[in-house]
Amino acid sequence: MAKDLDLNQEIDDLFEPTQVEKNVQFETLFKCMMPHLNNNYSELVAAHLLLILKLEGVIGDTITKKDMEMIEDMKAKIFDDSDLSKEVLRLIKSIKGI
Repeated sequence: MAKDLDLNQEIDDLFEPTQVEKNVQFETLFKCMMPHLNNNYSELVAAHLLLILKLEGVIGDTITKKDMEMIEDMKAKIFDDSDLSKEVLRLIKSIKGI
């Protein structure tokens, strides 16, 4: 029985996306969203956070009020930290190709 569990875990691991695959998926989705965000830094950061949390499985299919509060809290922490804010802006610009 334990051997069956190990085999099932190995099969699950085989189909688990790698970090590189998650990064590609993130960048592809983020680039598709960007034209709809009107270069609004606050919206770009929120979309950035939302996609990361969604791809990591932290947020489910339905975004709850608690999820939005978490994103707003994370945004506030980013905006309050000058170095972190600059880094997020650098990441956004690199994805945009600027």
